[in-house]
Amino acid sequence: SHIIAVALLLIAVQVIAFTEYFDIADRKENSLSNLQGCTKEAMQCPDGSYVGRTGPNCEFVECQPDPRTYCVVDSDCVLPMCAGPMSKEWADQLEGPDLPCADYYGYSVQCIANICTAVKLRE
Repeated sequence: SHIIAVALLLIAVQVIAFTEYFDIADRKENSLSNLQGCTKEAMQCPDGSYVGRTGPNCEFVECQPDPRTYCVVDSDCVLPMCAGPMSKEWADQLEGPDLPCADYYGYSVQCIANICTAVKLRE
């Protein structure tokens, strides 16, 4: 019976030494403490879609640019068919004549912060 007790004691010491050597207890504790959940909030983007929070800082995912008004330079933008400022790429997909709109007489269209924007001309 003493032999069995000594054998069990040796096994217990080996298990403790093994877990300490490989830092198993610490890993489990750290992996659980690093888990983080983001709130289930949603933010509405200008195009009407929604994005949620993600990442270690739970920041909102960036909204995708609206293809109807996305631009890089002023020449990417047009003012067609009384539809308001839009990208040439988007306007090319529309049907009908590309006529100026009376509502936008006295305006030019510019690319401001990557959005086609109608800007009133100085008088």
